Amino acid sequence: MPEHKRADPGRPGRRRQTSAKVPESRAHQEAALAPGSPLVVAAGASIDAQAARLADPRLPPVQRQALAAGIARLQGNRHLQRAIGPAHAGLSTAAAGRDSMVYLQEEGVAEEAAAEPPAAGFGPRAMGILLPAGPIDIGGEHTEVFDVINLSEAPEGTTFEWAAMYTSDILESIDTPTPPRRGHYELRLRGMAPGTGEVGVWLHYEVPGRAAEDTGISEETVTVNRPFVEMASLWREGPGGEPLSGDIERMRVGEYLRVRVFMGNVSPTYAGLPVRVQISGVGVLGVPARGGTVGALSLTQARVLGPGEYELQFRANNIGGAAFTITPMPGNTPPEAVTGQVTVETHVEMAKEEFLSLCNQANTRIDAADRAARAWLASLSLAYGKAYKDHTDVLRDQAASERLAGDLILGAALAFVPGGIGGIIGSSMRAAQAGDFLIDGVKDLAKYGMRTAGAAARPPGAPGLNAFPQDPLAWRGLEEVRINTELLVATNRLLEWQDRANRNDPDFFLDFSPIEAMEQSLTIRGKRVSELQPVDQGVTAREFEKGMWREWLEQFGYRLVTRVIARTGGLVHHSVERNVGKKIKRRCEALGLDVERYARVAEERERARAARLNIVP
Repeated sequence: MPEHKRADPGRPGRRRQTSAKVPESRAHQEAALAPGSPLVVAAGASIDAQAARLADPRLPPVQRQALAAGIARLQGNRHLQRAIGPAHAGLSTAAAGRDSMVYLQEEGVAEEAAAEPPAAGFGPRAMGILLPAGPIDIGGEHTEVFDVINLSEAPEGTTFEWAAMYTSDILESIDTPTPPRRGHYELRLRGMAPGTGEVGVWLHYEVPGRAAEDTGISEETVTVNRPFVEMASLWREGPGGEPLSGDIERMRVGEYLRVRVFMGNVSPTYAGLPVRVQISGVGVLGVPARGGTVGALSLTQARVLGPGEYELQFRANNIGGAAFTITPMPGNTPPEAVTGQVTVETHVEMAKEEFLSLCNQANTRIDAADRAARAWLASLSLAYGKAYKDHTDVLRDQAASERLAGDLILGAALAFVPGGIGGIIGSSMRAAQAGDFLIDGVKDLAKYGMRTAGAAARPPGAPGLNAFPQDPLAWRGLEEVRINTELLVATNRLLEWQDRANRNDPDFFLDFSPIEAMEQSLTIRGKRVSELQPVDQGVTAREFEKGMWREWLEQFGYRLVTRVIARTGGLVHHSVERNVGKKIKRRCEALGLDVERYARVAEERERARAARLNIVP
């Protein structure tokens, strides 16, 4: 069972409440219908007649208690609950229209009718009423009313003390409307979070001259309903608070958006219950509240209108989209315990004339990107070509026949570029080889103006992009074709925006700046293309060449040599020979490259290969 709050930890252990057995013998049944029996006195043996008698306000309390005890003895607790339940239906306004449950604590009561015990053996009999009997809503009240029904039999000086326990995170204790009195107790709790909790009450009493005793714990389960949330209403207002026609998907800066939500399974008696609201993008706010921004909107007010009714007001501060969810959380309700979700989506737009004017200005951003990208790629092409020429000239002078394989040359050249393969040059060239966009932000232009951001992840009909060739000599002119092809995608996207704005396309929203969209999208590895500067060709060429030499040394720094040994009968012997001449060594040292470090890779590989070949079967 969950952890409980207990009034007195020293009280006895809990036990489940049991009911008296229904009389089984025919003699008991006949006694129940005999003249003067409690059932007959209650106007007959029918449930309705007994309930009417128990509810009769003219019946003195002592007789009503005695009558209830007699019914329980003769017909059992279940019959008593059915009979007394309607009679107590009006005991609590919180339980109006709902069934009650009554149970009897039968400490010292025999299953059959018997004479009352003498005072020396007095044991209290407590009758409890649970209001309401079924599940309660968030903020709903649960009350247990207990009375000692044989209070008149208690010896003079007998004292009574009630104690209670309840599940703390599900239920909260609230003040009783009247102070407790001798032999009477009311336990009032409020539902604070959905789930199931347990409540229990027991009685501590002391008869003069006897040791204090405790009754067993009467324990009941209380269920608090899971709340659900749904949209109540949604509308726009002008800067002055005047209602505006049209849906809320399109707004202008300065307008207001009002959202009313309804939460079910929240009790109308919940006054004073704390309420929080979770707004995705803003966080959790206590209500009433204000503050927090979500997209293009800012929260100006959040308040409680009534039980389960909440209103939130947002102001459009700038152009852009706003999509978020609202989840009220009354009491201790966590957001994940709320069923349903209220989703709001809107677009704060600019005027069409302003949007088209910005589209025209966005052309200058494309032009700037075009010029910067051309100059940058041209400088890379020249540096790459120079490195390749210097590398092959040395090999040619030394008459070394080995060359870097075509599928290794570009990757090798990039190995020593500042920033390595993760830098802007290395990473962009790698992507370009795979046929991806060099200007990787071009594909992001498709998301602007869409109903949901990112709905189109790639421009439709994007042209096939040729990979950069391995041969540096083939680069000449290719960079211009590449840039023209990619920036054409951006230009076509801009023309599409203008066309959809002019046609008042209902699925296109003017909630972004075309200028900012171009500047943020025309990027290479996060760097704006318009800000690219030509590389230092001398420095970059050296770095390219160092990469080429490293790859060459690791591949060809040592080579396998095969000889036939005559004295051994023509057996073939394999050995390893250094392949780095003086010119190669001098060139690598001039570049600051450690020849031995990289050549050792080739040496170890070839020695292992020779050893395998020299093994005689």
